[in-house]
Amino acid sequence: MSAGGLERPISPLDTERLQREIDDYQSNLDTQCEALYQLAGQARSKGFDLSDQVEIPRAIDLADRAEKLLVDYLIAPEYGFEDPIPIAEDIRTLLKEKDSREDAAIDMAVKVAIQMHDRTADVQKSIDTGLRVGLKLKIIVHGRLIKNNLVYINK
Repeated sequence: MSAGGLERPISPLDTERLQREIDDYQSNLDTQCEALYQLAGQARSKGFDLSDQVEIPRAIDLADRAEKLLVDYLIAPEYGFEDPIPIAEDIRTLLKEKDSREDAAIDMAVKVAIQMHDRTADVQKSIDTGLRVGLKLKIIVHGRLIKNNLVYINK
């Protein structure tokens, strides 16, 4: 205590209360974000835009976003595979292990191409899927914007 200050100890941090406030704040953000996505979906469903769906899915991180954006390419219904190849966890692992994000994107592309080939034995589909995953991951990682399968670089 400083000279002439109060003669009582400084009260300790109420960590339980702070954690409750943080949890409430996060919950409020999630609720508001979901409401905005619902509103955007309603607006898009009116048909005034080129797409009737909100293009960017909610995601917890880059890996989750990549998986959600690529889900249509990670399935092979024509070969009897309705479940997508799960890639989010592998992306998280590779991004931690690799020295560069480019290496992680390339490794992920190869891994997905092999997994798709194991499912379908279709070389063209396997290469297509692997390339889409690698490019999407590279583009997302570097903050590029993908719109209608065209790549626009933000400058």
